[in-house]
Amino acid sequence: MFNLRALAARIREKDPAIIGISLLVALLWGMHAAGPSIPPGRGYLRFGLLFGVSFMCVIWRRSISRIPISGATKSGAVIGLGCWFTGATLSAILNWQTDQVLMTWFVVFFCGALIYAALSGIALTRLGLDVAVVGFIVGSMFPLVAGLQAFGTEFGPPEASTFIAAYTNRIRMAGYETATFGNRGNTAAFLLILAPVLLAIILDRKKHWAFRGFSGLAMIPVVMNFLIVQVRAGFLAFIAALMVVWWFKLGARRIPLLAGALVFGWVILVAVEPDAVWAMRERIVAAVTVDREGDTSVGERVEAMQEGVQIAKRNWLLGIGPGAGPTAHSHDSAHQLQINQAMETGIFGFLGSSIFAAGILICLLRTLARGNADEVNEMRFLLLIGPASYVAYAVAVNAALTNASVNTWAVLVCSMVALMPPFEQRRPHVLLSKP
Repeated sequence: MFNLRALAARIREKDPAIIGISLLVALLWGMHAAGPSIPPGRGYLRFGLLFGVSFMCVIWRRSISRIPISGATKSGAVIGLGCWFTGATLSAILNWQTDQVLMTWFVVFFCGALIYAALSGIALTRLGLDVAVVGFIVGSMFPLVAGLQAFGTEFGPPEASTFIAAYTNRIRMAGYETATFGNRGNTAAFLLILAPVLLAIILDRKKHWAFRGFSGLAMIPVVMNFLIVQVRAGFLAFIAALMVVWWFKLGARRIPLLAGALVFGWVILVAVEPDAVWAMRERIVAAVTVDREGDTSVGERVEAMQEGVQIAKRNWLLGIGPGAGPTAHSHDSAHQLQINQAMETGIFGFLGSSIFAAGILICLLRTLARGNADEVNEMRFLLLIGPASYVAYAVAVNAALTNASVNTWAVLVCSMVALMPPFEQRRPHVLLSKP
């Protein structure tokens, strides 16, 4: 349970876990979550922080134990990451002259691999994980609140109809996109890492009421930003994540209660803003049914996938280079994770991204099967639900894997997966607590 007195006691005892690693992870997550709000030209601060945290974690871990930690207990996710990194590296070497390839490889793949290697094998205590999550939440509020301010300045007081229709005006949405993560898709990807974590804390009756209340307040700008970006795959992934969190925290028997609440909320929205709600419904139905003729956006995405497949066939071995989509693809990307990685990083990237996605989802299923009676499994779920939601979204509409924001998404996902406790500890695991 999150307890300020316990935290103060740990600090007085000079527990290196709380003072050191947990605060470093909180700073790492917070700085990357706040990436868009860092002044231009100061992005190097996150590079320095990334390398500093990695170096200190490696040095600290080696002083405790020299026995490496096996990644085979994470259902193939680590194997997928390794294969994906190999494919990206070979592709970057082959296509190093292509614009943005080397920078994307460094920012996305090298930095992601670095932070994973540094944090893998470190087991945070429950309190230490709470401290890290607080840093993540605080950092997230900077771009999300700034985005709401930019949106209010341009569109005026928030209304349901304004939220739902604003995304169609790209010129007026430019200020909001600049304040957040560059475009609506990127912002939706970030929200899908953050929102399930907040939901898991809010529904966890073992957490301190202050921590749950803080997370509930943070959920308000998250929901408002979801309404602004109007990304259909994001909505569907968010609802799926909500059901998974509800299932894990409250049990399958209470799923009908959640379904009833969602239906009741929908009825209220229809009564208050019928036109806006039905417009949203038509867009979601068009996406689910893949209505290419009736929905321009769906048609463009299907065309982008088909073009990506053709490029991947011509460059099947090593691809065109990580981050080279905007150079070779008329739609900038293939708008689907596996197709896009096959196009950019070849067969190894395709296999790696597929194995990683499957591994993360299998880990989530195994975690759900174990339930919330075990404290370690609860920590595993909290670290896993964000990356799993992000992966589900990426499989549907592609992932934000570019050199923007020192790739917030890659650093967050890789660090959370690295810190996730393995299912079976076949080798000694470094503990961040005193015996």
